[in-house]
Amino acid sequence: GRKGTVLSTNDGGLTWKRLEAGLGQDLYDVEMTGDATIWVVGAGPTVAMSADGGSSWTPQELDCGGELLCIEAADGRTAWVSGEVGLVYRTEDGGLTWEQQDSSTADFLKALCVVNQQTAWAAGKMGTILKTNDGGDCWSELVTDFNTASSSLCAVDENTAWVAGNNGFMRRTTDGGNTWLACATGTNNNLLSVYAAGRSAVWAVGESGTVIKSCDGGESWAAQYTGDGRSLLDVAAVDSETAWAVGEAGAAMKTANGGYTWDPLYPGTGEELRGVAVADGESAWAVGKSGLLLHTSNGGKSWEEQWSHTTYDLNDIFCVNQTVAWAVGQRGTIIRTSDEGKTWEEQTAPGVCDLHGVCAVDENTAWAVGREGTAFRTTDGGVSWTAFSPAGRVDLCAVDALDALTAWVAGSDGCVLKTEDGGASWLERKPGVHSRITGVSAADASNVWICGEDGLLAYSGDGGFTWKRVESGSVKTVSAVSCPDAFTIWGVGWRGAVFHQRKAPRLDVLSPNSTAARGIVTLVGLAFGSGGAGSSVTFGGTAASEYAAWTDRMIKVVVPREATLQEEVRVNTTTGSSRSFSLIISPVVEAVSPNSPYAGQALNISGASFGHEQGDSYVTMGTTKIAEYLVWSNNLIQLKIPGGITTASEVKVVTMSGSSNALLVNVGPAPPPAAAAPKQPAAPHIDFLSPNKCKAGEELYVCGTSFGSSQGSSYVSFGEARASECRKWNDQLIVIKVPDIPGGTVEVSVTTAVGTSNKVPFTLAKPPVINSLNPSYGPQGDQVEITGANFGDGLDPSKYITLNDARPASYDLWSENRILFRIPDGLSGLVKLTVTTPLGTSEPVFFVVMGKGH
Repeated sequence: GRKGTVLSTNDGGLTWKRLEAGLGQDLYDVEMTGDATIWVVGAGPTVAMSADGGSSWTPQELDCGGELLCIEAADGRTAWVSGEVGLVYRTEDGGLTWEQQDSSTADFLKALCVVNQQTAWAAGKMGTILKTNDGGDCWSELVTDFNTASSSLCAVDENTAWVAGNNGFMRRTTDGGNTWLACATGTNNNLLSVYAAGRSAVWAVGESGTVIKSCDGGESWAAQYTGDGRSLLDVAAVDSETAWAVGEAGAAMKTANGGYTWDPLYPGTGEELRGVAVADGESAWAVGKSGLLLHTSNGGKSWEEQWSHTTYDLNDIFCVNQTVAWAVGQRGTIIRTSDEGKTWEEQTAPGVCDLHGVCAVDENTAWAVGREGTAFRTTDGGVSWTAFSPAGRVDLCAVDALDALTAWVAGSDGCVLKTEDGGASWLERKPGVHSRITGVSAADASNVWICGEDGLLAYSGDGGFTWKRVESGSVKTVSAVSCPDAFTIWGVGWRGAVFHQRKAPRLDVLSPNSTAARGIVTLVGLAFGSGGAGSSVTFGGTAASEYAAWTDRMIKVVVPREATLQEEVRVNTTTGSSRSFSLIISPVVEAVSPNSPYAGQALNISGASFGHEQGDSYVTMGTTKIAEYLVWSNNLIQLKIPGGITTASEVKVVTMSGSSNALLVNVGPAPPPAAAAPKQPAAPHIDFLSPNKCKAGEELYVCGTSFGSSQGSSYVSFGEARASECRKWNDQLIVIKVPDIPGGTVEVSVTTAVGTSNKVPFTLAKPPVINSLNPSYGPQGDQVEITGANFGDGLDPSKYITLNDARPASYDLWSENRILFRIPDGLSGLVKLTVTTPLGTSEPVFFVVMGKGH
């Protein structure tokens, strides 16, 4: 930064310390390689390096005749700098010497990214993009279709890079810079920096606090919440999706999508807002200094100031519904409204101590707490208040009540108390801390959260007998918490920090929102868990069975063949389901039968996402739109080829979601009737099965020729077994129900009176079966071999082993009949072991986990 400022953090940014570089010049860029080597460049020009994490610095001589703007290093010895009028220098000896390189441009090179010792990228003020693949001996200017000023560039390899600039400008390349694709960033703010952690996760930051993130390499972008520096002092949640927060200098904001985005609200004041109460998604109050009392009935779009009858600071407010609310503040101030705030009445309670918290359970029953152990309760709407002393003279900061008898209070010196008899007696619920507790929120009799100074955020699931501290990531105060249910917690605090935890999944992004059938889509959100039993991504009523990745924040899933033209996609776990996003799915043609048909013959088209009914969809063969259809289903179409098509034609399926890929068929003329009459019946022939793998009981399409116009005595064989249930039989298409036979691959054939067809492999998918464990006992960390069947080739998030409730962190081998894994930590004695795949879970077997040395 300015005047040689260099800051360092070793705790993820929670705290920063200044490094005394002794340079005195404005510094423009910093680069760190390894744990200790730091490089900086700046005005002057200035180049300096530290080899000991910033404890000491060595200025480096570089007389280049212009300002240096960027520095990037491949390692502790190899680095590049770039700057004005196309300046590029490289060192291979840790900066002892620098060699100028010819960039072939006079552009100001404001961005630089080094992939390795040979490959580097640079971007200029006038839109120039440069690249070298030989260590800088030759820099090539890449041809682009834009000349927008570039402020930042990031590359992760020789082929993949992003460049960002003004007005939300972003481009990406995946072919080494030959082509650049526009990215819809969703912002018009100037983007100042872009960073990628691999080919998928990309962040960009810019003016006005812009922070955006992509989880699919830049195809789609989502805004990220960042505070504006104003501390938030209170939060009130309606449910797991809707919450409001207020704070310093009139700060106010609201989320209606589970915290994915927060909309700033403008209450029309710069005064500090200390409390917020929410009746629903539209109606809310906020209170603050000098008796400030604000109300909105339209979701925060506009606010009206209401007369509070006091000039004392109001510290908290709670509403029972849109009509009834209480607020409390300095010197024992209590006010209440029963008409949406049109009028507020002053109420009197014993004492004049400042009140910090209020909570009501109905229109008559409310609790208030404050300084020096002050605590009150009313059961008559505030006509009278009963005083309690639950904590001696310890300041009480917050109260939450479940009903007229059950309430929690919290305050200084780690004080947490609970009453179950309306305040007659109080039970200590020590959380094991001595810091000031500023907030308490109970979802029910068991689940309660507290927050406070030193980043305190803690949870009890047993009514306060035991507490688990949750890492908030803050070293300052978490001001308030609100849990609308046992699974959701909201917290706010210092410098605009927002904390959110939930058990039910929250889906924020579906990318892309349109894809071809069997494509991969990315889902981004919260609380997805790790997949497995009880978890799925559904497309309408169909659960996906193929997953490329599943983490708590991101899922990559293959669109199932059963998905139709447009489906609602949602994430399901054992704790609930997310909201849904619409996905438009264009059809895919996988195969046609026969490949060389003739006019007037039936043609089978196999694929996915054709739609369950034809509707306005159709098939084209070349330029001809087909009019006659014999079968139309989501995965198979049978049509009659019209006369007049006697050449090679591209077959496409067109639906409301788009047009499919094309497959070529060679259409010949229909044979003359006279020539066709004496022809002997042909033996049946199978062209393909659709699908070639499925479960017993599902439909299978057998496509080919010479099956006969009806079944009669003909049949379909699966190895030695015959299918017993036929749903359709004509000369070119058979639809059967797959029989329940042993799993694995079998040969399918069709037999008619003329003969038996060719044999086509088919795989019957069945749940996994465990045959043996080797060994059947052993200590943690030992490798175990499982042999069996139906495990599926290759590993994905839908396949896993369970030992009681534990899963191995990784697998040494996963194949159709064999799995190798290591016994996870935390197990002992006899454990139940199962294998799970998308087709089900195996019968359990038992393994004995022994102590080390046995």
